[in-house]
Amino acid sequence: MDIPAEKLRAMAHAAFNDIQKQMQEIAPAVAKQHGLTATDYRDVIRELKKEQLVGDAILPHYKQRLADIEKIIQEKDLLSLPARPARIRISTDAEAAIQPAPHMEPPRLIGNTGEQGAFVLPLNIPTAPGSKEKKYDDFTFAAASWTLTAHEARPGHELQFDSMVEHGVSQARALYAFNSTNVEGWGLYSEWITKPFMPPDGQLISLQHRLLRSARAYLDPELQAGVVTPEQAKEILMKDVVLSDAMATQEVERYTFRAPGQATSYFYGYSRLLDLRGEVERLLGPRFDQHKFHDFILAQGLLPPDLLRKAVMDQFVPTLKPVVASRRTPKKFYTVGGGVSAPRIIRETNPKGFAKTGGMPAVRAYVDEKGDVVKAEIVRASNPDLDKEAIEAVRQWKFEPAMKDGEPVPVVIAVEVNFKLY
Repeated sequence: MDIPAEKLRAMAHAAFNDIQKQMQEIAPAVAKQHGLTATDYRDVIRELKKEQLVGDAILPHYKQRLADIEKIIQEKDLLSLPARPARIRISTDAEAAIQPAPHMEPPRLIGNTGEQGAFVLPLNIPTAPGSKEKKYDDFTFAAASWTLTAHEARPGHELQFDSMVEHGVSQARALYAFNSTNVEGWGLYSEWITKPFMPPDGQLISLQHRLLRSARAYLDPELQAGVVTPEQAKEILMKDVVLSDAMATQEVERYTFRAPGQATSYFYGYSRLLDLRGEVERLLGPRFDQHKFHDFILAQGLLPPDLLRKAVMDQFVPTLKPVVASRRTPKKFYTVGGGVSAPRIIRETNPKGFAKTGGMPAVRAYVDEKGDVVKAEIVRASNPDLDKEAIEAVRQWKFEPAMKDGEPVPVVIAVEVNFKLY
């Protein structure tokens, strides 16, 4: 973690608030999908948790979910899949007691003789009537299987570790380059690239897991600094992140004495990977290829963010020479409303300048199904110089795409550009 705690906390708080808004926007659609009367995202998640998978139902459900996600990966051309199947198994009683969440059991990186990693699923044993034992309900309900499979299996950790075994990395890199930020950053990034293609309930729980990672990134350092108490942290996790009492207790213990600092790596690694992708997209323009980009990232093994960026810039970017190309506007762009959700900005670049007269310029942005701005034009002028800078700035913005019927769609929106004063 090469970021000051104060900066990390600020980033995480802002992300937490934004993710909550996204969750509230999608909650009514999930409620409709499941015939629920509740519309607050917290209440909807509590209802979804009642659909618990137990015993023999767990393994076939996750195998089907993996097949669903592999189909998405192939149809949306996200990355290369190996011909071999991924391994999934049910945990033993002892494993479930130690680790109640689905997790990746990685293969040996040194001296491997053909072993594969395994996606390990926890047992879900109903609590006996009248028992006071704290019960986890966070991982074994149907809607959670989308994002958990994307994170732990494919396109997440299973591909991340097994590709190192199958394609090979140097012994030095296998032994010394492990970095929790990069490992867990790829896992959360894998959820992000898969989320737009999940059904509404899967998207809501994917956002819930992203909310947890942002909460970790500010609660952990704030507990160390004495800004919040363990009781306050637990209340946030149970009330707003909607974790079980058992899971919230485990989280607070993780931040305070089991592994202080480690839980922040998910959010930070994910943020660094998003920033790297955005930088490469700006350099390559229309030649950016997410399939090739993802394959290259996986081929590097477990590198810290700065070394990963160096590899991408030195070895990947030159293979796809940047060009200045005109961006054609697709034939049909939707407008927001009537079942079309608004795209959500995830990277914004504001130009330097000072709008002395006429206020801030307004720009019409055409955002494609990948979240890229393919065309920008002025709809409310300020002055010619600032208008030009506003258009150039908006062309660099990145969005989570608009959605219609569960699919990303191109959309046209109007945005105001705020100039940085100097």
